[in-house]
Amino acid sequence: MTLSTGNLVIETSGQGIDFSTTPGTGTSELFSDYEEGTWTPSISATTPGNLTVVFSSQSGVYTKIGRTVTVTFFLTTSTFTHTTASGEFRITGLPFTVTNTAGAAGYSTGALVSQGWAKTNYGVTLASVQNATEIRIAGTGSGQNLDNILITNFVTGGLVIMRGSLTYLV
Repeated sequence: MTLSTGNLVIETSGQGIDFSTTPGTGTSELFSDYEEGTWTPSISATTPGNLTVVFSSQSGVYTKIGRTVTVTFFLTTSTFTHTTASGEFRITGLPFTVTNTAGAAGYSTGALVSQGWAKTNYGVTLASVQNATEIRIAGTGSGQNLDNILITNFVTGGLVIMRGSLTYLV
């Protein structure tokens, strides 16, 4: 089949390009999903309490190919306050729920800058949370153990700037 103009459209949902005649032992060789779009990252905590965040910049894009999703995001706060929030600092709002399969969650790196916190320009490791639409943040600072970054590490009223990308399975 040759298309000289236009797009090839498969009209039935769940159908796609079948690669089952190729060598391999995969359980599914049907390519039936490709999508690009935007998503809105946000800041939360394990226990949000009275966390209040106002963003001056908040953007994210994603590409989904089959079960694999790659997200990229950037956010900057103009107001960041908390007194009763506790637990891990998290990015929420992923466009698709992470699979609940052990070992299938994604890991990547990002960058975090926070005004009023001694660890400025802090490299971070991002990890998707199984069966959720959240990213956990762990610190990778020089000479430090890889520890989860807590919401209480941030000074109330301080500025937070974060960017990162992550690939995970759905």
